[in-house]
Amino acid sequence: MGAAVLPAFGYRTLNATDMYYAARIVISNQRTVGDPSCAGCTGAACLVLNAVRILRKPGAPGGDVLIETPGPGDANRATWQGGAAVNCQAVPARPTTWGRIKGMYR
Repeated sequence: MGAAVLPAFGYRTLNATDMYYAARIVISNQRTVGDPSCAGCTGAACLVLNAVRILRKPGAPGGDVLIETPGPGDANRATWQGGAAVNCQAVPARPTTWGRIKGMYR
């Protein structure tokens, strides 16, 4: 997933004490029950946010920042259907290029 605030909208100042929300992902629950329903909807799942890269204003002291430490209480995880019991580290995400992602849908 990628998100951005364009420079035309101005840069934002963040501090180290507040928790910020970078994105909100909404997954529809349509077709989780009834006919036809999704074959995998009863399976457990765990979604994990591994890192956030904050790109700073060009020339800013310290440069860009990579955050890889989750917030308190596993704030970087969301579960479905008892996904808390799923080993969230079992299938780590692998980096991919935008071209490769587009190629999956051609």
